Amino acid sequence: MLIPFFISFIWGLVPVIIKLYLNELSPEFILLSSSFIFFIGSFIYTYFFKYNEIIEGYNKSTYKIIIILIITFLLASVISNLLYLKYLKKNNSNILAIIVGLAPAITVIAAYFLLNETLTSLQLFGTLLILIGLGLIIYK
Repeated sequence: MLIPFFISFIWGLVPVIIKLYLNELSPEFILLSSSFIFFIGSFIYTYFFKYNEIIEGYNKSTYKIIIILIITFLLASVISNLLYLKYLKKNNSNILAIIVGLAPAITVIAAYFLLNETLTSLQLFGTLLILIGLGLIIYK
């Protein structure tokens, strides 16, 4: 249960650290360098520690799955990160972080409709609180 909090802590610090360097470096440079580092780290981890899973995934994949993954990763990695960095360069990191915090609510709703996952009343209440809080922040 501590892992999600650790992830949130890291994801919460990253925009602040990146914002420190966005005055000196372009969003495109940061995107390219972070993507390169991500690729190298992912390659080393998967090749040396999860090689059999790579082969198994390759054998199971179809063209449809590959195309969907490519589109998803282009949207999630390239487009959203570039837009995020460009917005962060010109705006406050705290407002951006709050608005991007809408992502869990979108995940809960999408999982309910697309994956037929159950939505408890507590999850629904939390999602509504996120939406209400975001509305209050946007409309001040």
